[in-house]
Amino acid sequence: MVGPVTIKTDCLAQLSGTYTIDANGTGANNFATLDSATQFLAGCGISGPVTFNVAAGTYTGSINLATVIGGSSTNTVTINGPATGVAKINASAGQTAATFDGTSYVTLNNLTLSNQMGHVIWMVNGAEYITVNGCKILGDTVGTSSTTGTPIAISALSTSPTSYGLNANHITITNNVVKGGYYGIVVNGASAGSKVQDFTITGNDVSLQYFYNIRTYYAEDLTINDNNCHDTRSTGGYGLMVYYSNDFEIVGNNLPSKSYGLYLYYANVYNSSGATGYTPTTQSLVANNMVKGSTYGAYMYSPRYVDFYYNTFAGTTYGAYIGNHHGSRSTNDEPEHEEQHLHGVYELLGVRPNCAVECAWLGLQLVLHGWRESGLLWLGLHHVERLADSQFSHQCQLGEFTSDLHGCGRPCTWSRVPITWVRLFIRHHHGHRR
Repeated sequence: MVGPVTIKTDCLAQLSGTYTIDANGTGANNFATLDSATQFLAGCGISGPVTFNVAAGTYTGSINLATVIGGSSTNTVTINGPATGVAKINASAGQTAATFDGTSYVTLNNLTLSNQMGHVIWMVNGAEYITVNGCKILGDTVGTSSTTGTPIAISALSTSPTSYGLNANHITITNNVVKGGYYGIVVNGASAGSKVQDFTITGNDVSLQYFYNIRTYYAEDLTINDNNCHDTRSTGGYGLMVYYSNDFEIVGNNLPSKSYGLYLYYANVYNSSGATGYTPTTQSLVANNMVKGSTYGAYMYSPRYVDFYYNTFAGTTYGAYIGNHHGSRSTNDEPEHEEQHLHGVYELLGVRPNCAVECAWLGLQLVLHGWRESGLLWLGLHHVERLADSQFSHQCQLGEFTSDLHGCGRPCTWSRVPITWVRLFIRHHHGHRR
């Protein structure tokens, strides 16, 4: 070879600073297309914090990122939509609108992302410190199959919203409009003993899902607050489902559904070894939620270390159902004591009881089942009063009672006015009784 030889490389420098993405833009810091900007970012990496300001317009393509070279808690990537107008990203065929595959420290602000044939935003392979804020995330609004995709999917497969694995941690999803999909927002960990962690899902408007508005499975350290969920399209849909999850705060959400408004399953039960007997440092909290279901307002199976404060639970069958406890027992079979506090103002049924005064408890239809040899729960029910007045001749102190709550041992002789709202203070002790 006779020189001199000139070799042109794609990466003469790494990105650092502020850039624009604008088909009509000019200058060294402008990218004419979304794909050219994200390909340069993915291929060359960054040497400092990077901000992309996306001009109003419609873009076809994907924010498709794996590990960003040089990315860190200091060297972050922020992609902003415009202050006026809309920057809309339509996913190309077979792609998502945004994929974070092992990606860290990326924020999306004020963008509209759309995919009618699959996931809109997909996080996988240990993606972490991803923030999605103030975006419109638009999925399919007519399909009835999970294969139609999910607006925000934390899942191991691009073709499934419920594929388990250590898919993502430290994720913030705030103040978005989330429309369509079989699920709206879905978070999947690997197993009961291998959970994903640190999710903030707050202030989102979630609508037009087929079956689930929000669903978490094998997750811990959850903050799910102030989300406005709308009824699902399916007749058997769920507002919020939290499965096998530890250490959570669920506060101020609107959760209407045709089936279950809130479905809480094995809360604070399984530790990092996958065994029962997890002991948190603080109680989990479910408070100030408006929960309504056609069948159950709230269905809570085997919850441990949870405080329930000032919620409204309404359902045509049961307002609130607390099911069997699945706790650990010590080798010497001593009772395990865990407290569940269920108090505040509750609409337990939302329908007018039709029974006589002697059956007033039955009319409330608050069913509390628990683990014992007899299959019933051992607890005390204290300070039961109607909001309208205090026309009680006594307070019913319940030990063992039947599942329809009429086991006072004597008739409750307050007024015949239908009881729809009550104030409950429950101390919940689980354990084996010989």
